[in-house]
Formats: sequence, C-alpha cells, structure tokens
Amino acid sequence: MPVYLTPGVYRTPQATPQANLVLVRTDVTGFLGFAERGPLPEDFEDPQDAVQAAVRLTSWKEFQAKFGSFIVSGYLAYAVRAFFENGGTTCYVVRVAATTASDPGQRPTTAQYFLPSGPAVPVGTISSIGSGTAVSITLNSGSTLTVPGLIRVDHAGLSTTVVVTDQLDGSLQLLSTPLTSFHGSGDVVFQAPSSVSLRARSAGNWGNSIRALVTPLDSGAFGLRLTLDRGATLAPIEQEFYRRLTFNRDAVDFAPVVLAQTSQLADFVVPKEGPIPMTISAPL
Repeated sequence: MPVYLTPGVYRTPQATPQANLVLVRTDVTGFLGFAERGPLPEDFEDPQDAVQAAVRLTSWKEFQAKFGSFIVSGYLAYAVRAFFENGGTTCYVVRVAATTASDPGQRPTTAQYFLPSGPAVPVGTISSIGSGTAVSITLNSGSTLTVPGLIRVDHAGLSTTVVVTDQLDGSLQLLSTPLTSFHGSGDVVFQAPSSVSLRARSAGNWGNSIRALVTPLDSGAFGLRLTLDRGATLAPIEQEFYRRLTFNRDAVDFAPVVLAQTSQLADFVVPKEGPIPMTISAPL
C-alpha cells in the first residue's frame, strides 16, 4: 500500500482486467447438403437423438462409406473431398432432403424388399396405370393389400415383382419402380404374406441398386451377399459377405443383429417379438 507524506493529488496506476482467453480449434468444418445416402435428422424420433445426424468424418473414404459418392443434384461430396485433399483432417456432415415435400412422390423413401413367408394369393387387378410409379388396384371382395408389401403382377405369361411403398388415396398405390409398358388394366395382382424385409440403411434412390444373393444352408441358416451394383458396365463398388445367418433370435448369428452391427448397406426388419415364420429353402 503506498504511503503519502504530503497533501496532493496522486495518480495510482491500476492493472487492466484481462478476460480469460480460451483457444478453440478452427480447423474443424461443418458441411450441410444433399447426399446420395446417409442418416437424416427426421430418422430419429427423439429430437435429442437428432444430433446423431451430424456424422464426424476424418477421411474421404469415411464419407463414401456413410454418404455415398457424387450426385448430379448436389455439391456436398465435391466440397468434402476438396476439404480433405487440401489438408483438412476433421469435419462434421449433415445430410438434408425434401422430407416435408407436399408431393409424396418427391419425398425420399427407403428401398426395401419383402421376403415371402408363404404362397402368393390373388388380391385384385390393375384398373389403371398412372404417371411415374402410381397405379390403381381394384381389390377383390374380402381381400386386403398390405402396404408396404411385395406384390406380383401377371400379364400373359409375364410376371413383375415390385414393392408397394405407399397408399396415396383410395385405390391409388405408389410402387418402388414403374411397371413396364407390357402391363395394363386387368392384370392380376398377387401378394404373399411376409414377416421379414431387407431394407436399405437410409432413404434414397441408391437403395434400388442394392443386390442381395441369399444362399440356403443347413438347419434353416443362409449365406448372404450384398452388392451395391452401379450397372452392367461398371464393377460393384461395395460388397459385403455373410457366411452364415439365421432368423433364430437366440443364435449369435441372428441376421438382424449382425447386419445392424456391421452392414453399411442394409438391415433386416423383423417383428419385435415372437417367432419369425421365415424359412430359406431355395435361392432368392
């Protein structure tokens, strides 16, 4: 404490308070945009879990595994690749899509294929084929159409198997792929019961390129090969092999659990409880 010996005005310097400076990282980047595939915020029922839609990536290969490759309708993949090629090390990526579009046909849907667990039975006939993937089906008396579900449309020896993805209004159904020009009104529609479906890991047209080869084994087990097929002229860019899977809930190779833990391409969807009436007895 200073000592003042004579009266007067004295100037006492005061230390300027310094705010605590905290260094933060400035090399972590966030990207938001359209992607071929990957999680969407709407995929999570709890808003608190929606933060999982922001995926932490440390390489271009990780982006390809989670979000796919380049698409014509967005620049997200190009931006992320440029980030890593220019020395970036860590980024977070969030995929967005038209999940709230007024037209159901414009919303992203998840490709899936239903494995039949019994013989197909006739449920109705095609009354008209609309634009795109929309068709109108007149049901037989007492018949019902499970949506989503797998149907077969027969016409003069030609059979087309397709998934009904949504019911728009009354008898109007939305299919996963359009029917060929060979089909028309009067074609018979069959549907087989199903308790198991193979579903793409995320919504988008990319799921229509997944090819599954199921090989029956002993005791109801089966082998599975999943391939992301880009066309007859291009080599598959992703393949997954599972030597032995079952639909036995108590087995270590229970198919839904194995794929949920390891696959980047697809999941098996089964009833939450009870036995699964599914027997793999022939190649699918």
